[in-house]
Amino acid sequence: MQAFRSVKRPKAKLVILSFVLLTLFSRVANAQNESILKHLSIKAENLNTTQRGRLEKLNNHNIYKSIHFVETQDPELVQDNGLLKLELPYIACPDLHFAVANVEKTNENNYQWYGQTVEKPDYETDSLCGSGSLTIMKNNGLIIGHITLENRSFELYDLTGGVQALCETDLSLFTAEECAADMDADSIAYRTNGSDPCEVATTKVLVLYTPAALNYETDITGKANLAISQLNNIWANSGINNSLYIASIQPLSFTEGTNGIMADVIQLSNNTTAQN
Repeated sequence: MQAFRSVKRPKAKLVILSFVLLTLFSRVANAQNESILKHLSIKAENLNTTQRGRLEKLNNHNIYKSIHFVETQDPELVQDNGLLKLELPYIACPDLHFAVANVEKTNENNYQWYGQTVEKPDYETDSLCGSGSLTIMKNNGLIIGHITLENRSFELYDLTGGVQALCETDLSLFTAEECAADMDADSIAYRTNGSDPCEVATTKVLVLYTPAALNYETDITGKANLAISQLNNIWANSGINNSLYIASIQPLSFTEGTNGIMADVIQLSNNTTAQN
């Protein structure tokens, strides 16, 4: 009669494997519950030289009510079924989520995520937590973004080293006159003449920046791409069949005058370097 030998099963290995899998699933689940922006409890004096230089440029804008330091998470890692959570101590909006509307990704250092708020019934009478949008972009490793929440507006700038500055714009500084479009008859005729409103159009944009603009902005390339992205999203949400894309971003030797932006625009239109 053949003797039967007992076979020892590798219980320890099974237990370890199960623990590893549970740990990985737990990390994924926790990541999906994280806010896209994390508050950083650091002070300006703790920043390095590069970060302080970029922060100084933002302070010199003189248009921000407050500036907070945050860390931006990878949208791909913290999104949950197309939703991004935003939870910060200075944005009193409970259960604030943005639903994805557009995502473009080239690689880890170049992507764009755009979404709109998921409206809640309890937000209907809340002037701070109603409709809004979130744009997060990464251009050549630098993050830039924009957040709107009803009557609040935030801009996100990269200070480098994993630290971003979330700046709340003081909207009271921008009057209707400063933000209004030119709606005179000649301007309207010029923009609409020979154009089919139902025609899908794509326009190339050449971005030129002056030495003064370079000294003013923390990230010229990011700011230009963000501006184009915001306009394209606005047109798409409005059903306008038009879009822009940047042909190039180039420096221009030009000194701004003191007679206002329109005088500079007219002078630029006669600038042979800009024309070429």
